[in-house]
Amino acid sequence: MHLNANLNVTHKRYRHGQFMGVLTLIVALSTLVLPSFSASAKERTANKDNIAQIQAWATDNETTKITFPAGTYLFSTSLVISNTNLTLVGSGKNNTVLKLTQDSKALIDAQGNKITVTDMTLNGNNKLKVFGQPIFKFNKSKNHRFERVLFKRSEQFGISATVGYALDGLYVSDCEFEDIKGIVINILNRNTEKRNGTLVTSVSTVTVKDSLFKQGYLIGITLDAGNDRRDETVVDGKKVGRRYVETVDLNDSAFSSNTFEKTRKFHFAGVQASGFKLAQNTFAGMTDDAESGANSLHFEQFTTDVKIYNNTFSMSNTVAKAYPYMLFSGTEGHKRVFQKKASSTYESWTYYYEGGNERRADTSCASSGDTDKNCKRDVHAYGPKGIYIAGNTFNDSTKISKYLLVHEGENIRVGTEKNGVVNLNSFNGGNNSTKKISFGGHDEGTCDVKILAGQGIVNNNVSIAGVDFSLPACKIAKPIAIGI
Repeated sequence: MHLNANLNVTHKRYRHGQFMGVLTLIVALSTLVLPSFSASAKERTANKDNIAQIQAWATDNETTKITFPAGTYLFSTSLVISNTNLTLVGSGKNNTVLKLTQDSKALIDAQGNKITVTDMTLNGNNKLKVFGQPIFKFNKSKNHRFERVLFKRSEQFGISATVGYALDGLYVSDCEFEDIKGIVINILNRNTEKRNGTLVTSVSTVTVKDSLFKQGYLIGITLDAGNDRRDETVVDGKKVGRRYVETVDLNDSAFSSNTFEKTRKFHFAGVQASGFKLAQNTFAGMTDDAESGANSLHFEQFTTDVKIYNNTFSMSNTVAKAYPYMLFSGTEGHKRVFQKKASSTYESWTYYYEGGNERRADTSCASSGDTDKNCKRDVHAYGPKGIYIAGNTFNDSTKISKYLLVHEGENIRVGTEKNGVVNLNSFNGGNNSTKKISFGGHDEGTCDVKILAGQGIVNNNVSIAGVDFSLPACKIAKPIAIGI
């Protein structure tokens, strides 16, 4: 209304030539403005024959969207993205392919935050040779999103961060991971030394849903903070540290409705991980050449507040040996500098952390682990707490050693969700004497366990180990209740 009124006034004041002069001026001004608008356009369309242009756009601090028409885009070096809020859009998961052609540290090196990738294939082409190198790298960046993306052909990882840093805010939906030899999604790579001693106690919420992990990977998803420590001193020429992080909070991260085909080691693993949910996933067990110690879900040290709901577990009868479906442990494998008896004193322990096997404690001395600094032990204070296992289906197999194996745990609920809702599991197969669940000993053992009736578990299906060390079993004060 205001614009029309001004035009009317102009028409009355300027007749004939005067009015035409004004129109000429307006057109001229418009002509001056338009080129400037065109130059600042932030949405681009990629040309597979001009990779250098794509690389320039990704670091120009202006481009917010790059559309990739169908075709294969060949990158001889990493596509470095420093722009924040950049979206890469393909024409379909199998139609647009970004492919690495020479050895590199990553296919995409994400230095800017909030990058979205949709509807394309990211092909590492087995050009990621060094341990930990991923197809997509969170380079001290966060909040990246992937929808309908196929990650394929990595000798190493699928999605990972700079060593020591986390995949803060990762969102994955309707993606596929194919021919990934190492870890598919590495949420946090342990080792405070790589962060110059910076403390990490929390990771922004991670979501992985409706995705397919194809057979051949070593580990599907992992968070490993098991080497976090405060560096202390040097003893006998070896670096010594003290543990100072109990858990890394995943802030209600959810991993749901995913299909995990057979793994060579773990479908999902966590060390010092807390505050997350695994729901409605399918876990297909081990490959025929799986590594020793493999299992579907594997957790160590300070695993707390974990919800495992409505998942389906299977295991082939053809694998070479029997494996457990789930293992929770308080295992600590470093050699101590000084050894204490009571588990409650773990904060005062110092241990050797440098090197490989020379820093690892012996595994054959469980009965003397409270006094022998070279002995590996299960520490109750390290053990899992607040574990809720409900609504899951554990299918029968001749190659299942245990459906559930817990060392040094406390507050374990089988058949009840965290909110108290009853949601019974199905422990299929076996009979009333088959050992399906094992609660470990050493230190104080496992206690405060409630297993509801109606799940195929009776007293004889549960083995409860004795306590090897000098502390009394915690089950005396906090019983294990079966079939309640």
